[in-house]
Amino acid sequence: MQLKCKQCIRHRFSCEWPDNEALQRKKPLIQPALTDRHIACANSLVLSQQDRRSLEYFPSSTVYCYYDFFEWGALQYLVKVIAPRSKLLTRMILALAASEMHKCGLSENNNPVDDGLLHYTQALQELFKDLSAPTQEDPVDAKLATLVFMIHYELQFTGSLDRVQIHLRGFWALISNHSLFEKRHTQSRNLLTEVSNPQYLDIAATSLGVSSSLLQLLLSSDNPALSPMRLYQLSRLGGPVELGWLVMLARFAIWDLSSAHKPESTESLSILDHLLDLRERYCDLLHIADESPNSRWTCNVEVITRFAAFYWANILFYCRMLNDRTAQNDLHREAICKITNLLYYRHKQDGEYRKQSRVVWCTFMAAVETHDPVHRDWLVARLADVRNVSVELRATRE
Repeated sequence: MQLKCKQCIRHRFSCEWPDNEALQRKKPLIQPALTDRHIACANSLVLSQQDRRSLEYFPSSTVYCYYDFFEWGALQYLVKVIAPRSKLLTRMILALAASEMHKCGLSENNNPVDDGLLHYTQALQELFKDLSAPTQEDPVDAKLATLVFMIHYELQFTGSLDRVQIHLRGFWALISNHSLFEKRHTQSRNLLTEVSNPQYLDIAATSLGVSSSLLQLLLSSDNPALSPMRLYQLSRLGGPVELGWLVMLARFAIWDLSSAHKPESTESLSILDHLLDLRERYCDLLHIADESPNSRWTCNVEVITRFAAFYWANILFYCRMLNDRTAQNDLHREAICKITNLLYYRHKQDGEYRKQSRVVWCTFMAAVETHDPVHRDWLVARLADVRNVSVELRATRE
């Protein structure tokens, strides 16, 4: 007798329900138990028990919280789609998670060995080997994500500026020389969106002395596939990403001018004019940020308030670094008011300390520039919350 389920009868579907004999023949799908010592992955990586604990921890890790792992994010795609096929990328996921677990004392039996460092070292060796002898089906997206994670690993656990700069140059060389980024391949949406987010492009560690960023390198390229307008169009966030890029560029321009000891110059005034022009051009986004306490907290609102906070932090940075007295009055007071309100609101919506590290530079600038002791105490406390997130943040705190 052929069995049929009630829903198939009701909707007149052809029922594929197996009979009892078929059920007996069918083998159950057995998931590997955590007690199994080693599990082989499809990407040829063999996972130990501790490795599987690290993978379970990864969604709670700092890197997962710091970057935008929202449903349609490029890094979400890389982790869920590319990593299962990439031994290299999986190693870096394990490295980040395992080193953080080791740092927090969450390793099994308080293992004195940092398994994450071992994975990181192996990933470096495998990446060098892959770059030395690339295959025809070169998984460049996995390599780019691996380099981003390597930069984050150095900033979070070692603070090595030399290695950060090596990885930055490697990332740029891969984009510059790979055929996927030539004009005829400009439809590669995921990869171009990956490099278009200002948060990834600002991996620069300028507070520790790094003198350039991926953003500056990108905008110096004559590759039409990497043109700013092209990447704005590909980004799902559009205007906020464009504002984020321009704000980050202004930040580097202020830093470079200050480093060249040219305060109160014609170039300094042009930067102020540029910042005021950005205020007019993106007044709608800044208005949305001002009104965000009256709206629902979403990923878009998070991004807009973040870059609005960076905009006002740039005003304070300009006043501080270039010693411009003309901007010290109403504009300075307005910037303090705007950025403090935004930081209070963001913390109220999501006070998770690792997510608050996204705006640590803004918090630092507000704490330095505010004259209100109550606000300063609160801002300094927020910096204390994130002081152990990375080596860079510990240096900022100190």
